[in-house]
Amino acid sequence: MSHHQQFSTEFPLSPREGNPSVTPDIQRQAALFKNRLFLAPFLNAVPQLFIIVNQEGRIVHTNHPLAEIVWLHVAETFCDLRPGDVLKCIHALEEGGCGSTESCQLCGAADAIRTSRTQGETVRECRIIQHETGDTLDLRIWATPYWVNDEQFTLLVFTDISHEKRRKALERIFFHDILNTAGALLGFCQLLQEAEGDQIDRFRERISRLTERIIHEIKSQRDLVAAENNEITPQPAPLRSIDLLREIRDLFISQEEWRQRDIRLDPAAADVVFTSDHTLLSRVLCNMMKNALEASTPNQVVTAGCTLDEDRVTFWIHNPNFMPRPVQLQVFQRSFSTKDPDRGLGTYSMKLLTERYLRGKVWFETRPETGTRFFAAYPLNLDSPKSE
Repeated sequence: MSHHQQFSTEFPLSPREGNPSVTPDIQRQAALFKNRLFLAPFLNAVPQLFIIVNQEGRIVHTNHPLAEIVWLHVAETFCDLRPGDVLKCIHALEEGGCGSTESCQLCGAADAIRTSRTQGETVRECRIIQHETGDTLDLRIWATPYWVNDEQFTLLVFTDISHEKRRKALERIFFHDILNTAGALLGFCQLLQEAEGDQIDRFRERISRLTERIIHEIKSQRDLVAAENNEITPQPAPLRSIDLLREIRDLFISQEEWRQRDIRLDPAAADVVFTSDHTLLSRVLCNMMKNALEASTPNQVVTAGCTLDEDRVTFWIHNPNFMPRPVQLQVFQRSFSTKDPDRGLGTYSMKLLTERYLRGKVWFETRPETGTRFFAAYPLNLDSPKSE
């Protein structure tokens, strides 16, 4: 694994140790560790990221691997920052900063720090979305309380398990979807052997559709792996919004598992001609539709539509159910799902493909009285220069 691929971008730094902007208390605490001659060589020899924080969650000491990972050479540079600042967590930019936001209540790193203070060494996992790139980091964190002169600190050791998590998630979801579809395909093949009259044509059609679905699932997994590895080059072509919506609707109407859902197109959906990558955009809309169908129950209505908003076309898909707050805070994280461990790449893939490759934006609105609506907005011309 290349750490530089994960972390290496510039970011605003807090002042170095000794700068008047750093509080005297932070300088004093940093000196407690800097002056322990045996500690620095030991920590610098550890390949994992090592951070020591005070009771306010502010960094007072780190090891050299952390400085090298973000292309810096002086560990004291991080003095007075918080872990989320260094790792570029998207929530570190919110009011209150790392450790104080609503999302931090669900963060494994924050929980590890809190728990270790009363229960001793604690191990947790956490997922961080980086604000500059949108990349997702999966980390395993060991938190251990540490006392110096009757003052409590927390020792944090971070190991990047992003590749491990990504591989396991892709394998689980790939095998889950493929096995389900292949099982249905086998069933219809067996029925076809004994079919007569009109049944033969009906079963042949089902077999054809299931075969197409298997190919679609394989390509989806292939494209997601390529997207995460920055191996995709968009291929812009003229598209019609209403044609895309009909294509997605017809795809899901033909699938047996959604037969009890009422999938509709908004009669007021705009028919917009625009330029984008058909394959990538179809992946996004498929995932958006599948997410809405999974969130709905039999006999409920799922509606798809689109609008023309100045220089952007905005697609949306609505389901009538409210998304609880803990789900809202994690919905775009890789491998997060309210269903089961074999789900969870759909919303993550929507955001990844849209914001990294299609110059668009994905978001949602959810209310108890109106349900949940996901949006995906795109420029009318993917070929045009990106506006700042």
